[in-house]
Amino acid sequence: MSEGNSWGGNNWGELTRCSYGLRAKIRTSWTHANPARRFLGCPNYGVSVYKFQKNGASGYFSWYNPPTCAHGRQVLLKLVDKVAALEECVNEVAKLEDAVQRYRARQKWLVIALIATLFMNGLFVLQNSV
Repeated sequence: MSEGNSWGGNNWGELTRCSYGLRAKIRTSWTHANPARRFLGCPNYGVSVYKFQKNGASGYFSWYNPPTCAHGRQVLLKLVDKVAALEECVNEVAKLEDAVQRYRARQKWLVIALIATLFMNGLFVLQNSV
């Protein structure tokens, strides 16, 4: 029995190869025009400039599934925006947590310095009262 995907077709990522003979990889587009639309591309597609110059990419590209309907695109784009906003909030919370840790570390040293000062002051008072 052959492997298939959720819509009953062949596993095109296994069967399709780029012009270099490499197995095409299934990727997901997150552009506003094609949110969450999957496509097949050369394994070197979208690599850094250095890797692209070193390995090269065949430029192979083919849509893997049909376009999303207009309502689906609107919903997906709103979800993408919400995820981006939540990630921004998470980053802000992480920054605040770092600031709190730095504050607590300074506070700890201030308490130690205060206790040492009080102790030294107590010794000075005891020494002068004798």
